[in-house]
Amino acid sequence: DRIGRRKTIILGAFFSSAAILCYAIAPGAAILFLGGFMEGIARSLYSGNNAAMLYDTLAEEDDEASYHHYFGRMSSMYQIALGIAALLGGVVGIYSLNLVMWLSLPPQLGALLLSFWFVEPDRTEDRDTSSSQHLQKALGHIRDNPRLLWLTVAQSISFGFGEAKFQFTSAFFISLWPL
Repeated sequence: DRIGRRKTIILGAFFSSAAILCYAIAPGAAILFLGGFMEGIARSLYSGNNAAMLYDTLAEEDDEASYHHYFGRMSSMYQIALGIAALLGGVVGIYSLNLVMWLSLPPQLGALLLSFWFVEPDRTEDRDTSSSQHLQKALGHIRDNPRLLWLTVAQSISFGFGEAKFQFTSAFFISLWPL
């Protein structure tokens, strides 16, 4: 929030492009780790920012009620893109995993270029509070609402196990189905 939604998207697209470039040129583990680090930065920049950019843009146009409609469409486009990428990446990956990374770079660079045309929405609310004040307020809500507390616990456990499963699924499959 401190640098703005637009700049956050631009930085996210930059780090995502850099990560894919690292994956494409990596001669060894060091560059792959650098790419993974840059991808982590990109994901943290995108995390929540894109949805907030959509909401703030709709709020600026006094159309917050349409948020779920547009967010649903945006999410479905992500799923369609993932499906297409999985099919194409699988076919291209038969010939070269390196080629998959090189073919991933132009669309990502296109996203980086497009991000420069985004317009920063006006701030819809006062955001003078610090991150620690925001965290304290959120923890107070969790403490005072047992349903919210149990939802937070359940989602934390679910995310933790889900992320671990996601990270180790490829290692599991490679042990059963060699490349």
